[in-house]
Amino acid sequence: MSVVVNSVPFKMNYLVLVILFIVICTDTAFGMSREQLKKTLTMTKKQCMPKAGVTEDKVGKIEQGVFIEEKNVMCYVACIYKTIQVVKNE
Repeated sequence: MSVVVNSVPFKMNYLVLVILFIVICTDTAFGMSREQLKKTLTMTKKQCMPKAGVTEDKVGKIEQGVFIEEKNVMCYVACIYKTIQVVKNE
């Protein structure tokens, strides 16, 4: 069985794992409380939604692992990645 790394479901599952990892490690690694992290991610979400042209309906369930496979939703995810420095701006 092989894993297709470039597939959209794999990337979306990776996003969920990255966010979960950040939440778990934030208390010790970055010195932020969970409430501070939640506030930061909320601000990031509000910043990226208009940039990508998405609505809460399309991105609201990403935290539960439900993704809509549309270009603007993927742009939103990329914006989140770049803003929290999961990926470089290349």
